[in-house]
Amino acid sequence: MRRSVTPGSDVRAGTGGRFRTRSLGEQDHIEAVLGVGEALAAPVLLLAAFIGALVIGLRALAPVEQSRRRQLEFTADASHELRTPLSVIGAETSLALSAPRKAAAYRSALVRIEGEAERLRGIVEDLLWLARFDSNPPQPREEPLDLATIAADCAQRFSAVAGSKPPTSW
Repeated sequence: MRRSVTPGSDVRAGTGGRFRTRSLGEQDHIEAVLGVGEALAAPVLLLAAFIGALVIGLRALAPVEQSRRRQLEFTADASHELRTPLSVIGAETSLALSAPRKAAAYRSALVRIEGEAERLRGIVEDLLWLARFDSNPPQPREEPLDLATIAADCAQRFSAVAGSKPPTSW
């Protein structure tokens, strides 16, 4: 048996529950309100999803960026360390070849060049070791240093370079 139901009246459901009927106008109004809500919420939710993806992406990219910076620092340090002995070797050979000298002077220059070549070989070996080194380096050792010996060695290494340049006044 079918009954006619007027909008706004209460109707009993077959399960014992009750529901309220609505007119088509009320239904259209509810759909319009929900549509406006969706239209307003969609850009906000899209923006929130974009910001969330951006934050996650930046967090994921941080270790890559740190690795890139470390590689740039390593490259800069390596080039600086290699440039010094090469400069000394170049200055020693240029000075030795600039004018005729006695055999002892040539020998002295060759001994200094040999020392710089050994230093260069040591730097290259250290750089290769660093390239393979694990990300957890051991703690540096504490050991006494003789600064006078280090300063004298540096002065001797650059004496040929300093001798090839004209003196300057401060």
